[in-house]
Amino acid sequence: MRGKIAIVHALHALGRWADEVFVAGLHHVQVEGYSPEDTAAELRGLCGLAHAQHGRDDAPIVLAHLLADPERVTRVAAARGVADAGREGGVPLLHFKLLTGDDHAEVLAACAEALLHLTPDGAATFLQGLLSEHDERSEVVALALGGARVVGAVDTLQAWCVGASPEQRHRVGYLALALTRAEPALGYLLDAVASHGEVSALAATRALVTFRDDPGLLARLRAAITEQPAPLRRRLGELL
Repeated sequence: MRGKIAIVHALHALGRWADEVFVAGLHHVQVEGYSPEDTAAELRGLCGLAHAQHGRDDAPIVLAHLLADPERVTRVAAARGVADAGREGGVPLLHFKLLTGDDHAEVLAACAEALLHLTPDGAATFLQGLLSEHDERSEVVALALGGARVVGAVDTLQAWCVGASPEQRHRVGYLALALTRAEPALGYLLDAVASHGEVSALAATRALVTFRDDPGLLARLRAAITEQPAPLRRRLGELL
């Protein structure tokens, strides 16, 4: 299998199309020995990416099939292939996958990122609508919106944080807000550092130190930390 994958990578690097490799590879399944693992999952995904990158007319159909592949690696590659194809015709595929869900958060994250790449404004509106719940999918969506720095999503993310469990809010919500780099989100987190309890202050600080290379933000964070009692100030300062 390594040899087949190496050939595919080589053709990718050369920008060459080969039916006998990329078409045949879409349907290749290989289970070796007593292991249930399908070692051809990566191969199928790479062949799907090739269809997208070469602008093949059948790329949307190929990617639709791969989004339903049994293997996580293949489904992730298919989502990325939709983005690589650069065609808005792939948007319904990504909507469908996000609406029906997946057992692996990585697949949903790839779909959300692909949507934000293809149609930033429309994707932001659609993805914010998925924040009505507090399940694994909503966690993925929150981080995707934050990572894409969708400033218009800050209010929705803040509302999602309010409705989330403390654990979910601290683990996902605060990081999603920090990733937006939007002033309202940063203010929200700095307030948590300055005036909320120990657990919230620690979580907000961890989210903000993601950008410890920003001297201005770091100075504001240090100022917020000074508002807390001495024992907590020491703990928060250790995170800087």
